[in-house]
Amino acid sequence: MAARLRAETTMTVGWIAERLTMGTRGYLNHLLYRRRKLGGEYPIPRTDPFTLPWAIRIPALIRDPRPVIQILEALRDDPEEDVRRSVANHLGDIAKDHPELAFEICERWVSGASEERKWLIRHAVRHPAKHGIAAALQLRELAKAASRAR
Repeated sequence: MAARLRAETTMTVGWIAERLTMGTRGYLNHLLYRRRKLGGEYPIPRTDPFTLPWAIRIPALIRDPRPVIQILEALRDDPEEDVRRSVANHLGDIAKDHPELAFEICERWVSGASEERKWLIRHAVRHPAKHGIAAALQLRELAKAASRAR
């Protein structure tokens, strides 16, 4: 019976994660920047209830963050700094559990990036860089070098 309940719970969590990411896509082009910011913040997998009291921790997105990558892609060049900061923080949370994925996304984003996106990349990989992870340090340097080149 316990195994059956765990399977149902896992399926429910996966279903909830899918529905959350589908629901937040409606906010991506909203006129109010706070709604767009919510679209990037709400499905954060490792939320802290003290920082984001409206968000919930989503274990399915901790295991596989790929469903939210489209949301981050859509919001990465938002004109509002708050929205871009949310994207950077979300990507930073992904880097805690899936650093390869986060670094791959940042590598893709750095080529031809605006100053704002370069800041986003540096902000997203700041924690792995503090721990001396070579890929994060390289990405931060790449984003800085690209900033200085202009």
